[in-house]
Amino acid sequence: MKQMTPLINECCDQLVEHFDEKRKTVTSIQCKDMDVVATTFFGMQIDSQKNPDDPFVKHAKEAVSFSFFNIKLILTYLVPYMGRIFQLLGIKVMNPAVGDFFQDAISRAMELRQTESSKAFIFFLASYETTNTALCMTSYLLATNKEQQEKLIQEVDKFAPRKEDVTYELVGQMEYLDGLVREALRMYPPAAITDRINDKKDIELNGFTIPKGFSILVPIYAIHHDPEIWEEPEEFRPERFFKENRANIHPVSWLPFGDGPRSCIGLRLALMEIKFALVRMLQEFKFETCSETEIPPVLNSRSPFLSPPNGVRLQVVPRKKTE
Repeated sequence: MKQMTPLINECCDQLVEHFDEKRKTVTSIQCKDMDVVATTFFGMQIDSQKNPDDPFVKHAKEAVSFSFFNIKLILTYLVPYMGRIFQLLGIKVMNPAVGDFFQDAISRAMELRQTESSKAFIFFLASYETTNTALCMTSYLLATNKEQQEKLIQEVDKFAPRKEDVTYELVGQMEYLDGLVREALRMYPPAAITDRINDKKDIELNGFTIPKGFSILVPIYAIHHDPEIWEEPEEFRPERFFKENRANIHPVSWLPFGDGPRSCIGLRLALMEIKFALVRMLQEFKFETCSETEIPPVLNSRSPFLSPPNGVRLQVVPRKKTE
């Protein structure tokens, strides 16, 4: 993780530079499509802000934008063994061109890094949409909650006033940053649902029988907004996740990365990417709403991913710093 920080900081350099250029010519900026994952795992210098037609960006979006109205996807979710049948029959749930593109990208990355292709692709899928959506929605929450944004800025100024200060160790010490990111992921989890398969034996749980081989859908967004689990769940409260308050949180009520032995493999990386990007942006700018900001944001209801189809448009305002 520590060895990846120079790559992540390079991506943050692009992001800050782009925001600074765009704010001079437009009234709002699209807070979407951050490029940390491409550089970190594939060794590619991708700038989706300046080049939204980049092949990597196009294929990445298609890889994570499948719809609930895709009958093959529905069958794979509801009838787990259908995935194996599709595979035997040579039927692709995802566009074959997308898989071919990333297999080629992974092969080229292997020549440079000598890594395993399957692991690299899993890390990509685990981090790409999670990171993009989380940064997008966290920026929205900062713009619509000025008090919380100001508290985070104060912590940034205390721990990392310059970009040279942003290190793995230092970011890990920022409690308000950690609480704010976790609260943003609670309110807007990038994946609205996940699933698990009982591959062991029949289980009796609270009067219900879960047969072996049965697939269970876990409604993450609904759990995160359940008033019986979270006090005033529609309120943005980073303090919920401070150390002294974590004992009040049910151990499996926060599920943006799943939980247990099959939780998201990209959890630590995604959190680090999000935190680095927020610190670097808030060193220079504040987020504010504008006439083009959708309040509340429109969320994707046709996909298991919650990514807003229209993105989030905000104003990026340079900070007035004092020595």
